[in-house]
Amino acid sequence: AKTMRLVRIVGVCMAVVAALAAGPGRADDANPADAVIQRFIDASGGMAKLSAIHSRVYESTMKVGWIKLDAKTTLAWPDRILVEGKLPVVGTRVTNGYDGTVAWNGSGMGAPRRLQGREFQEFVLGQRLDRMTRLFELYPKRRLLPPKAGDSAPQVEMTTQFGSSEVWTFDPATGLLQAAEGDHDGGPKKGPVHVFTKFEDYRTVDGVTLPFRALL
Repeated sequence: AKTMRLVRIVGVCMAVVAALAAGPGRADDANPADAVIQRFIDASGGMAKLSAIHSRVYESTMKVGWIKLDAKTTLAWPDRILVEGKLPVVGTRVTNGYDGTVAWNGSGMGAPRRLQGREFQEFVLGQRLDRMTRLFELYPKRRLLPPKAGDSAPQVEMTTQFGSSEVWTFDPATGLLQAAEGDHDGGPKKGPVHVFTKFEDYRTVDGVTLPFRALL
C-alpha cells in the first residue's frame, strides 16, 4: 500500500467579499446527494473559511514499498500548483505544476512532459486550492447511491465537468470524506488506473479540517 502523510500544512488567510465566500455553484435542494456534499463542506470548516485560504504550503512523504518520496506542494488561489519532490535514495528530483495555462511533469531525467487531455484535467482538478468551494460546479452531476447492506456510510457518485467519475464515501458520524474510488489517467505509459484512496487522521488548520494521511 502507498502511504502519504502530510507533515506540515500552513495556510495563509485573506479577507474575502461575501460573494466569494458564497462560492460559485449551488446545491440542488431536490438532489439528496447534495445534502451529503453540503455536510462535507460544513464539516471541513464551511464555505467562508474554505474560501479564506488563498495559499497553502505542505510537506508530504509518500512510501511505495522501499521507495520513499519527500515532496513540497505550494498552492495559490485559485489553481496555481507546484509540487517539488526528491527521491532521497537516488537523489532524483521531480516536479509537477500548473501555471494557469500549462501543466507539466518533470522527472529530473530529461525535459518536463506537458500534461494533456484527461491527465491534465485530473491533475489540476485534484490539486487546485479552490476545489472545495466549487464542488457543485466542478462536479455538475452528483448521485446518491443506494445504501449497502449493514453499512450506514453514504456514497455519492461524483461526475466531473469532463465526464470522469468517482465514488466518494463519507463518515456517517462526522460527514468527512472517508474514501474515494475511480479510474484515473496514469499517463501515456500506464493508461487507465483504478485508484482507491482512504483518508485518515483529520486535523484542523486555520479553521479548515484536512486529512493528514492518505492510503492508496
